[in-house]
Amino acid sequence: MKCKLCLEKEDIQISHVIPDAFFRFVKDKSSGNNDNKAVGKYIEISTSGNKLAQNSYAEPMLCRDCEQNFSKEFESYVVELTLRNPKKVGAESHRSKKQLIYRNLDYRKVKLFQMSLLWRAAICSLDFYEHVSLNTETIELLRSHLVEMEPLQPNQFPCFMDRVFIDTPGEKAHFSELKPSKSLIVKPKKTSYTNLNKEFITFMFGGFEWRFWLSSCSDYYVNEGKVVNLDGSLVCPIQDIGGNHLLLSGGVLARGNEKSGKGLKRV
Repeated sequence: MKCKLCLEKEDIQISHVIPDAFFRFVKDKSSGNNDNKAVGKYIEISTSGNKLAQNSYAEPMLCRDCEQNFSKEFESYVVELTLRNPKKVGAESHRSKKQLIYRNLDYRKVKLFQMSLLWRAAICSLDFYEHVSLNTETIELLRSHLVEMEPLQPNQFPCFMDRVFIDTPGEKAHFSELKPSKSLIVKPKKTSYTNLNKEFITFMFGGFEWRFWLSSCSDYYVNEGKVVNLDGSLVCPIQDIGGNHLLLSGGVLARGNEKSGKGLKRV
């Protein structure tokens, strides 16, 4: 088997789509969970029931060099930016009641991360990513740019990022108050609006909803910072669980599982 990115090397690694750092954050022992059986695990909700799990959804995909390049070139940056402290990567952030505003982002790193997320999910064979489907031309466009570490333009396969909270905290909330909202990972979903001729794929992890349009967007969205801009600006609307369809549907399924005898099992 050859690397799916460079198409050459054969020292294939077990590769993640959503970086493992986001799963480790969810499973962190410091989460305050006193149940020893739950340490290092998270709650997985599916039609088969609610259970404690520790799968981080990885499979053979990239060679060692490509895997390390992804980590070095943009993954570590985005992990620090979203899970920890934006200042440590030179970015500025300001959160109000309605939006989270970033300045001085490294456009190249953020855009490449978004591209890699979409590309890896589309070529992954795991059921967790079964709803992420792209045509062969799009897959090759993303691969060819990723192998050269060349980001697409802001309006190409734009990714709209919403900051999602379980309960929206105060503007000066401590990191510990923000952590629970970053501990949600939801199976990606594809949505089509035939009347608008629009399709998008939505991921949920790291406290953000990552919503990819599978087409270009107008300059309005770029200029307003609705997607990451070349000048390093990005505006992320804030929503809570009550306004997020993915989280609401997951909550309904979890509750239905509990009522039907398929509630949380210690496995």
